[in-house]
Amino acid sequence: MPKVHRFSPARQAGRLSISEVCISKRDDPKLKAYVSIILDACFVIRGCKVIQGNRGLFLAMPCRKRPDGSFQDLAHPVDNLTRRELERAVLEAYFDDDLMEAAMPVPLPDGPRTREAAAMRPYPNWASAGQ
Repeated sequence: MPKVHRFSPARQAGRLSISEVCISKRDDPKLKAYVSIILDACFVIRGCKVIQGNRGLFLAMPCRKRPDGSFQDLAHPVDNLTRRELERAVLEAYFDDDLMEAAMPVPLPDGPRTREAAAMRPYPNWASAGQ
């Protein structure tokens, strides 16, 4: 299930504001997630990807394969400032999602489902979150 991250107030990326980032994680060594980005609460870019490259994670914009085998971006930032801001917001949402999953309480074993039993539930080690 995709995770939606809403930015409030909307984050500025160049002259556009990033309203929402939707992350759909994948279990793949290179392709880490598919991403949709909503700009100014009225324009969506679908088909972005979080890719594991040689120098770490990066945001790949949606593209198509041309007849000659090369790739052409369908939508992309026109300046480096906007590209960095988009990538920063997406990777922040990607890692925030990891921290949220690590912070989720461990399910209770079979047994009484009382408020007292829930209070004694163990929580994960925060120091290892995001690793």
